[in-house]
Amino acid sequence: MATGYQLPSLTTVVCGIFVAYVLHSIWTLGQLFIPPECPEYYQCLHPVIAQNPKLQFFAFSSQKKSPEYANDLKLVHHIPNFKYKKDLEEVLQVPIPRKVRNNGTMYLHMFLTSSKADPDNWHSVVNDEMSVYGFSRLTKYHIPEAATFNLLGKEEKGGRQSNLHRPVTHFLSQ
Repeated sequence: MATGYQLPSLTTVVCGIFVAYVLHSIWTLGQLFIPPECPEYYQCLHPVIAQNPKLQFFAFSSQKKSPEYANDLKLVHHIPNFKYKKDLEEVLQVPIPRKVRNNGTMYLHMFLTSSKADPDNWHSVVNDEMSVYGFSRLTKYHIPEAATFNLLGKEEKGGRQSNLHRPVTHFLSQ
């Protein structure tokens, strides 16, 4: 060996390996936020919204959380040319069937589909390749609480005692 040259200590080697590991981990995490380049246009996935498709919106009411058949749903609202780039707020009047008023829960099922889906054919709405689905519970059937509490902490007994164990349909506030 040449004179004057010493091998690095074990601590220096371990610290060097640790620094390399940390830098490699940072680079790996950074690559999560850097999308790779697409070699050819047709081989990559592209957002559908960027193509400005014509979409339509459907809102159905149902007493089932997961409807299986077309007769499980009732069309509540339909927007044939849905402008998805603009905010929309509408008030809908949803008829509440007697079965829901007496002892049921009601759901709102919403679909965003392409313009080629037929509004009269529920299966074409569900099976459309561009369909997006969401649902929300409109009412809930449960037993009312026995007592209500105010902000001061005093307990107030509410309602008649005979109605406390009888379930009632409640509208959900959103």
